[in-house]
Amino acid sequence: MLRIIDVWRSAAYCSSVLIFVILASTSLSTSAANNPSSSSRDQKEQEQEQHDNLPNIVMIVMDDLGSHDLGLHGTGINTPNIDGLVTDGNNGNNGIYLDDYYVLPYCSPTRSALFSGLYPIHTGVHNVIRPISTAGLPLGIETLPELLKRAKTTKNSKNSNSSTYQPHAVGKWHIGHSSWNQTPTFRGFDSFFGFYIGGEDYFTHKSGGGGVDLHYDSTPNCGEGCSKVVNERGNYSTHVFTREAINKEIRSSSSSSSFLLSSPTPDTSAPLFLYLAYQAVHCPNEVPEKYIKPYKNRTDWTHQRKNYAGMLSAADEGIGNVITALQQYPTLWNNTVIIFTTDNGGPTTVGCTQGSSNYPKRGGKCSVWEGGTTGDAILSGPALQRLLLSKTTSSSEQKDGDDEGLYVHRRFRHLFHVVDWFPTIAEWINVIPRHQTRLDGVSQVGALSDSSNSDGLPARTELFGGYAQCLSDPSKNPSWWGPSLRHLNWKIVQGESGGPDANETFPPGTKQIHNNLTTINKTKYLLFDLEKDPSEENDISELHPEVLTKMIYKLKLYRKSFVYPQINDDSQCPFTGLVNTTVAGPAWYVLGMHNVVAKVERKILSICIYCKVLFTLALVSSKKTFILSTFFTSRRCCCRIPWCKDLQESLLALQ
Repeated sequence: MLRIIDVWRSAAYCSSVLIFVILASTSLSTSAANNPSSSSRDQKEQEQEQHDNLPNIVMIVMDDLGSHDLGLHGTGINTPNIDGLVTDGNNGNNGIYLDDYYVLPYCSPTRSALFSGLYPIHTGVHNVIRPISTAGLPLGIETLPELLKRAKTTKNSKNSNSSTYQPHAVGKWHIGHSSWNQTPTFRGFDSFFGFYIGGEDYFTHKSGGGGVDLHYDSTPNCGEGCSKVVNERGNYSTHVFTREAINKEIRSSSSSSSFLLSSPTPDTSAPLFLYLAYQAVHCPNEVPEKYIKPYKNRTDWTHQRKNYAGMLSAADEGIGNVITALQQYPTLWNNTVIIFTTDNGGPTTVGCTQGSSNYPKRGGKCSVWEGGTTGDAILSGPALQRLLLSKTTSSSEQKDGDDEGLYVHRRFRHLFHVVDWFPTIAEWINVIPRHQTRLDGVSQVGALSDSSNSDGLPARTELFGGYAQCLSDPSKNPSWWGPSLRHLNWKIVQGESGGPDANETFPPGTKQIHNNLTTINKTKYLLFDLEKDPSEENDISELHPEVLTKMIYKLKLYRKSFVYPQINDDSQCPFTGLVNTTVAGPAWYVLGMHNVVAKVERKILSICIYCKVLFTLALVSSKKTFILSTFFTSRRCCCRIPWCKDLQESLLALQ
């Protein structure tokens, strides 16, 4: 398995390169040679400046963004601000587009990998964390904001208890919520404004269970008695999260938050880490009408595509507002790097989010096809050049095989996985991760520094594509798809690859990837050459048996360190949710379904009382539909009782 580049050696090398370039450009090499003490002082001053000037990091995460949705792909969707991160060199946004960027098939696995630098096979977060689940990123693993808090500058190095970064999170969490210890301010963030679980209504902010899941956690370790449920009913979540990332908001009579900018000036004495995870463009497809209006006349688009485009344009507007706010303060902006990423491929024609596109890649969210595990990622911001120690000029030259609809200045053509952000940022701030020896991510600093040269030495040559597990029990086929592995241009997939409509791309609906894999044995291995066949149309395993054998061997090596999935309905769930009624009435509480009407008639479910869990079922004779009211009176439940596990799975399906 690939290991992280030695942080200290890389940092020392980078420092020497930076010092050499500065001395050469100012023609001071001669005088420095004649005056060793002056040269020594210059070096010390340069090292101090580099250590003191830790970058502000703004990380923007989109939800369910397709790899063929941004305007820079020529899609017709208006995303000028996101596109500008990599196309507008005039505003300091001479960014880098990551050509071969990989994520996991859906949100929780990707977000846990982002925050830990570990594949889900090493944390157990293989699946979406469901509302009644106690699953989450294991508490013993250092998170990205915790890593950032260990960064030191020469200004505060004498105080071992001082921390540099001020980490703040806005938007979606979804890597653990069953106890306060799993929530953001217990995992390294100084504050959090957003929702804990996977999705909610954009205007009412209610989760699938019927409760409000919109929280303001104002301080570190903000739990019972501190966390507030916020009443933003009627306000569009994209606008709310953008506002919270910019403005000073008063949440109680005694506390206020300033996630990005304070009035009248921001605090620039400590570097900022802003994690802005938009709900967009996850379902439900909801957006104010004005954002759909520009696409009304697109007769070649479905209604879902038009709504989706409006949601994406609204998010792009919000990102533009955040960037504009940063630019109002040159001291803040000039030392800022921006990371833009998606969490998985876009769902296309099936599921609650419809209208996204991964064309011409095969498959989408919930699959280990390229359409489910690749996406858009951009590095940008004025501080980027300094961090990468790159003096190369930008280039928009297109090469054979490039996406002709993609217009960017600089492209990074090597493999980059979401787990790589963790060690890459660690090298930027000169901190060794506590679990460095177990990291799956590799630092991409060296490779990115020469990003204009696609023939340069890559940081990684292979990556584990993961599994696609859509139900809690992997023994229930077809809930357990994959795994997949990529090495150089080769990709291997075992068994079914998962996901809805895996053989279709959208739009345009008339173009369909051929269905060559109508029936797949779970033990069969499929081999693709992505350089020649990026749409994964042709299984060439029989043509390259020697390559297949090597790839199977590599898969077996990963299996040796495999951690079994955290079951979403294990022996500690369901649980009484994190209830707070002080702000918005009854807050979210997991599976707190008040008068939830089932969509289909079901067989009357057994009543589980073994572990003090009361399931009340009533029948509405006029509609022949069940109304379910569920209350959990104890954290202990009967998850280990087979018939009760089936009951809980049925309850989950009613959401």
